[in-house]
Amino acid sequence: MSQKINIDSVVVAITSFLGGLAVGLLLTPRNRSNSRVWLSNQAVDLTRWVNRQRKFAPFNTNKIIRTFRNNMNQGVNQIFPDLYEATEHIALSDRDILGE
Repeated sequence: MSQKINIDSVVVAITSFLGGLAVGLLLTPRNRSNSRVWLSNQAVDLTRWVNRQRKFAPFNTNKIIRTFRNNMNQGVNQIFPDLYEATEHIALSDRDILGE
């Protein structure tokens, strides 16, 4: 259910963006050739940005995963004590353990 809502939100966002872009191009005070040049330059810039993001995505993903793993380990260590440290001061003899 949650994935459907997310997909619907993405579709609405993309449609809205493209609709706004189309209206903006239709209402622009520039002439057609200037608009085409501007749009072409923007497409080239977007392509470069996407290629950079794709190139660095594995590094960024690994960094995010490491940070998440460290945060999870710290959280678990704060919530659950180390059993060896928590029980090291309990005085139990062999008789206490065996129930004699």
